[in-house]
Amino acid sequence: MFSFKLILSLASISLIYTADVVIHKNEMPDDMRLNAIRIASDEIDAKHDDLTVAKSLKQKFDQAYGPYWICFVAESYAFDLTPKSNTYLYFSRGNKAVVLFKSAEEGEKQIVADLRKLKVSNISIEFNYMNTTMKDQAITTTLLAISSFDGFFEVAQNISLTFDSVYGKYWQAFIGPDKSSYSYFRYSPKDFISIILSGTRVQIYKAPC
Repeated sequence: MFSFKLILSLASISLIYTADVVIHKNEMPDDMRLNAIRIASDEIDAKHDDLTVAKSLKQKFDQAYGPYWICFVAESYAFDLTPKSNTYLYFSRGNKAVVLFKSAEEGEKQIVADLRKLKVSNISIEFNYMNTTMKDQAITTTLLAISSFDGFFEVAQNISLTFDSVYGKYWQAFIGPDKSSYSYFRYSPKDFISIILSGTRVQIYKAPC
């Protein structure tokens, strides 16, 4: 009888956090998957913005399962990535899509350290719809963030917050290895740039309000 009640309790917990959740792709163990959905659901229910939801998931998974987790939260995007085995989850809840995975390359600090040695000649613009002033701001902000922070998340967060302060809210930033970071985002016209830094891609864009 006790075992039955315990199983029923676990099933109820699962139901609470999966009733309005659609799992598109899962390579996580059940306990890890339910933990991710619970954390994201709590943050979304609290009406937190996408950056706060992603930051909470990343930090709590770094603490629970070791560092180098990466998280995206947005209403619409597509992606191609290379996660570490058994760490990938892609699900949606309402109009929010959440992607959570551990990077297959666990050398963020070394990658960022190498980027700090870059010369201007190693920087190329893959795509740009910004005006010249904003483009220069994007390059300068990216280089300053790389010189100040060791992790991809902190670099991206700093770029996003800097652009929020200069050009208004809802700026997003993504940084990752060029070979595994192809992506498509909804963005405001004239507010997107993709920069290649010696094998690392940085994308900065303003989400449509």
